[in-house]
Amino acid sequence: MDISAITITRSYIKPHSLENIKGKITMRFYLNLLTLLILMSKTGIVNALEESKSSALDTISKIGNKYAPTQITPTLILKNISASNDSLTYHYKSTSADASRFNVTKFKSNKFRELTKYICEDQSQKLFRDLKVILNYEYIDKNDNLLAVISIDTNKC
Repeated sequence: MDISAITITRSYIKPHSLENIKGKITMRFYLNLLTLLILMSKTGIVNALEESKSSALDTISKIGNKYAPTQITPTLILKNISASNDSLTYHYKSTSADASRFNVTKFKSNKFRELTKYICEDQSQKLFRDLKVILNYEYIDKNDNLLAVISIDTNKC
């Protein structure tokens, strides 16, 4: 049962049935949490985080690559994710940009500011800040020519 689909009108619910609904919702929450923990354990992410930074990054890239390639925007595809000792690299391909007619300097400057703000401030990126890794963003054009590599060092957040 989806919690967002539950609509309760007080006048139609008997007091004892309200407690029953709360109990079912609480139980569903804990079952979902337990399922998530089991999946994390089976994929090795929990152990990898405990073992080492390198193992954690490798596990994260493997999990991410299960969904690659992924269309991020109408003109940008995440091809894959790779990991090395202290870094994680996101490999993107533009379906429209051409390196020969692209303002790389402006792109790198704007993207660096945007990514730094996101990585250093967004709660979803806390894991990377805690691991103190370098996040690289590699962009290639529609002809497979390198456009830019942008590196964000989470130690500097």
